[in-house]
Amino acid sequence: MHFDYRRQRLRSVTTLALSLCLALVATELPAKPVAATAINTDNSPDPAMIKVGSSSYYQFRTGGSVPCGGDKVHFVPRRATSNFPNFTNCYDDALPGGPGAGFCQTESYVWAPHVVYNHLRTSDKYQLFFSARLGSCSGPFCIRVAFSSTASGAFANPVTVKCATQSSNWVIDPEVIRVSNKYYLQYREDIEYLGTIFRVLQVVELNASGNATVGSSRLLHSSYQITWDKDTGTNPLTDGTIENPSLLLGSNGNYYINFSGDYTPNLFTGLREDYATGLGVCGTTLLTGAACSPTSSTNPYYGWSNRSPSPAAAPSFTFPGDPRGPGGLTYVRQTNGNDVTNGSNNRLVALHEAKIVSSTNIRPAMVYWQLHGLYGLFYTNV
Repeated sequence: MHFDYRRQRLRSVTTLALSLCLALVATELPAKPVAATAINTDNSPDPAMIKVGSSSYYQFRTGGSVPCGGDKVHFVPRRATSNFPNFTNCYDDALPGGPGAGFCQTESYVWAPHVVYNHLRTSDKYQLFFSARLGSCSGPFCIRVAFSSTASGAFANPVTVKCATQSSNWVIDPEVIRVSNKYYLQYREDIEYLGTIFRVLQVVELNASGNATVGSSRLLHSSYQITWDKDTGTNPLTDGTIENPSLLLGSNGNYYINFSGDYTPNLFTGLREDYATGLGVCGTTLLTGAACSPTSSTNPYYGWSNRSPSPAAAPSFTFPGDPRGPGGLTYVRQTNGNDVTNGSNNRLVALHEAKIVSSTNIRPAMVYWQLHGLYGLFYTNV
């Protein structure tokens, strides 16, 4: 979840529109979470995690100030545990050299890190993908990747993988999955066509080194496929938040995409608690096909039970404890690292950021950014 400073050109408006017309296919859907553990309630926006070996877990989050040790500020806060899900609140910086020359050097503008182990590389096989702002801190957002020989870092020598073309546009929220022997980058992109900006989620193949894209991307989802995102203005095609894509390959051969949406304040509390998670069904191919079909255009898949207007936009499922504003979902398999195709009988761990209610939350946009909790959600087999 980011501050919303508001917001490849499309080849054809017709192509984009037609890609959104895939009828919902009756299929097995990811199961309701069967248990949840509040890992802790410190500031942990855009959580990501990787497991190394039999019991070591490393968790990363968007840059900024961290608890423990005074007024520390990190580009990519990182912490570790060998006793999951128990983490301390103390972080180190996984990217101490920052996002690289020519990019904004303010820590809070390094967003949504994701770490992957790339077995195809000959050295420095751990890769840290992140979003950073080009030039001044008001420039376009790009996705960069840095490298390390260990999951803990330090990660260094960042290069740009994909970049927005204009200062008003964003390319953010990278997440990488491995399918067999290839790696794929998911991300949010703001695409401008004839002066109009469309916010969409895309996926594209990475090269073996994991530092450049290969071929064309596939449009996975867009904000105008859903109406439960109330963050709409005069143009329902372009207004609205959609971000944080996270793909999962189910045991039935279908790909699913989770995504976050609805940044508007709750109608009754005035706080940004309606942030929620949608689910789309993407078919059996990853890089080809029409846009994924949302399980519902009117209701999120996961969310707070009292999100407004309720019950009209109530979620299909709430999490145990009914946390407010659950978004930023990412999957972590308890074994086999981040390979979503191997070990399909293992249970999954899904991470969310969730709103922690505070009586001092009088500036919703600012304080919401500072008050996130990290939840481990244990799923039945998918």
